[in-house]
Amino acid sequence: MPRKAEPSNLAQEVEILSLRPALAELERYVQWVYRTRSGGRVAGTLPVTVSIQTRGGKRLLCGRFTPERWQTREGGASHAIMFTAEQLSRPIMDILETATHETAHLYNFDNGVDDCSKGGRHNLDYAETAQQFGLIVQQDGPGGWRNTALSLELTAEIEKDFQPDYTALSLFMRIR
Repeated sequence: MPRKAEPSNLAQEVEILSLRPALAELERYVQWVYRTRSGGRVAGTLPVTVSIQTRGGKRLLCGRFTPERWQTREGGASHAIMFTAEQLSRPIMDILETATHETAHLYNFDNGVDDCSKGGRHNLDYAETAQQFGLIVQQDGPGGWRNTALSLELTAEIEKDFQPDYTALSLFMRIR
């Protein structure tokens, strides 16, 4: 009876480039900016799930807040703050601006503030919260307040107090 050949070498492991460092840094920042900018108000009753997903057909999308987007098998719900995988190639401060922008939406939702019209335009209520969160807000047309940027004050606080891990956000999806 022929002998089975012994494997000459073991199968090699696949190298994994994990999104865990990026997710952990984004989660840490969402916690930090909510805590430092919410004026001591308690967060809502639902947790938040931070995710990284493709932009799909929305070419300019950098991130999105969606209430009650995730659900557990046990029936629990979670809000979502999603970051666009293709936009993670931007400078880290631009990514943190997106995180601040979406966390301001979370804050408004937690406090019963309707900050967007049915068509998705950001209203004055959003603009006021965004400014409270340290964003500079520019009007993008009648009644719209979509364009935001980090203020110099918030940028300095991020560098001094949050101390971002620049290496954590080094992986991004290529745009095709």
